[in-house]
Formats: sequence, structure tokens, C-alpha cells
Amino acid sequence: MAKMIEFVSCIIVLVCVIISCATAETHNVGGSIGWAVPAGGEADYKIWAANQTFKSGDTLLFTWSGMHTVANVSKEDFEKCSTTHYAQDKSPDIHVASDKDL
Repeated sequence: MAKMIEFVSCIIVLVCVIISCATAETHNVGGSIGWAVPAGGEADYKIWAANQTFKSGDTLLFTWSGMHTVANVSKEDFEKCSTTHYAQDKSPDIHVASDKDL
């Protein structure tokens, strides 16, 4: 009987892990303000991010209009404000969209 309870418990844990891994979410960066210069400055993004739960497999969706862009760059290029060596379509984890794509 104890082995049966142990087996059932393991199955329940396994199902819970599978379900949590399979529920990737899309996060619209910045929420309702999107990818823009917010009135509250970077604090608005920090507040937004603090209220999110990010998991492996989630997608960050950047929505904007006009001349804003998003580039996946190295820390060094970020600090230089350079997009010379940005990653585009090199990783399945990079998803970039503008309001034109929606």
C-alpha cells in the first residue's frame, strides 16, 4: 500500500511539472504602454517586470510604433550603444514584433 501511495504521489508531481513547463506565456513588455518612453522613466518598466513571473520558454513581445527598435546585443555592445553585432533570427528564443506584425 505504501508503494502505491508513493507511486501515485510521483505521478502527481510529474504531471504538475509537465503542466507548468508546457504553459509558456507571452509577456507584452511594458504592459499597456508597450515599448515606448514611459512618463515614469525606467521605473515604469521595473514596476512592470516586478509584477511578472518569467519562465523558460516564455516570449517577450515588444510592441511599438514609429522609429523604436529592439535588438538582442551583448553587454559590451549595449554599453557602447552599438547594434553592429546584434542577433537576428539566430536563436529560437528571440521573438521581436512591431505593431505592424500584430
